Amino acid sequence: MRQVTFAKRKIYIWKIWLEPWAAETRGLQEEADRFLRYISTPQLSCQRPASVPPVFDAEHHGSWLLCLDRRFSLAQRIVSKHCRVYSLRSDDALERLLAGSGCEVHCFDPSIRRAHLQEDNMWLHRLSVDWRDPNPAVPIQRLHSGSKKLAAILSHFGHRQVDVLKVDLESAEWKILENLILEQVLDSVGLLLLELHLQWAGFEVGGDEPSVVRYWFSLLRELERAHFRLYHSYSDPSKPRLFLHRNLRNTSSSFTLGWEFTHFVQKDYFATCFQFNIEYIYGIFFFLNMLLDKNGLNSDKFRPLYEYIRNIVCKYNVYKTYLSRSLTVGGEFLLRLLKCILGLNSS
Repeated sequence: MRQVTFAKRKIYIWKIWLEPWAAETRGLQEEADRFLRYISTPQLSCQRPASVPPVFDAEHHGSWLLCLDRRFSLAQRIVSKHCRVYSLRSDDALERLLAGSGCEVHCFDPSIRRAHLQEDNMWLHRLSVDWRDPNPAVPIQRLHSGSKKLAAILSHFGHRQVDVLKVDLESAEWKILENLILEQVLDSVGLLLLELHLQWAGFEVGGDEPSVVRYWFSLLRELERAHFRLYHSYSDPSKPRLFLHRNLRNTSSSFTLGWEFTHFVQKDYFATCFQFNIEYIYGIFFFLNMLLDKNGLNSDKFRPLYEYIRNIVCKYNVYKTYLSRSLTVGGEFLLRLLKCILGLNSS
């Protein structure tokens, strides 16, 4: 019998679901307390493996700490010299350290003189990573020295896996992170190093101050849902003590966070949970969500339903899922959706 295979296809998330408010008062103090507590509390402890090469005797450079725990893939890939690093807007000692260990390092910086430079294992690209699609009015020949989304860059270079993604974008990190979540680019990332700038809301981040902090917190919670765990938090004491233009809790305006992807065993499967035979479930949900949002009915109470759908869509191994099971799952989903809309008990 001939086996029929289907190409994997992702369904992009349309929006970031905001977490519930930290308190009914919806005040800045409560939102800031929750956010700062979250980014200051590691969720994962990393231990350095014995097999780390001598070049990594100093495990970090400044605030950029690598997780070289033998439970995860980075240490092994460094040893085998099959690691790939993307650094956004940076070219310093950490990148050179990784390149010297045999990693393939790509640095993206629009300020370099030439379009592409190569130094041993380091590639420097005159390109900025953006969260928006290029302006169609810009001539195509100028796009090579302009900006692109990270998904487009990965596709251009034919890179399906990035072991380390370092993001240091001077207040553009929030919208970049949102784009990486919405387009599921993080499915291709093993370890994320992220520098946060808290002195102001960031590029194209709107709303009053409590809403801004709630948005920040919601983005980081999406990282956790994508199986990333915070293993490192560094508050830079040399930076101004500013949080949204004010001295709040005497906190630094700059934090560096390290996130490790902790779901390696099922990573390839995780990317396939949107395969054709269950895609329609997500399609139904997002269509209804669009209608709810258009009519002003979208609220935090629909978040549990969204979480339920994500869990049920990804909980089956799609390689063993037949159409009958998909119909069963779809029927269960529609029943729960009806109960939710009617305000009935969803259990």
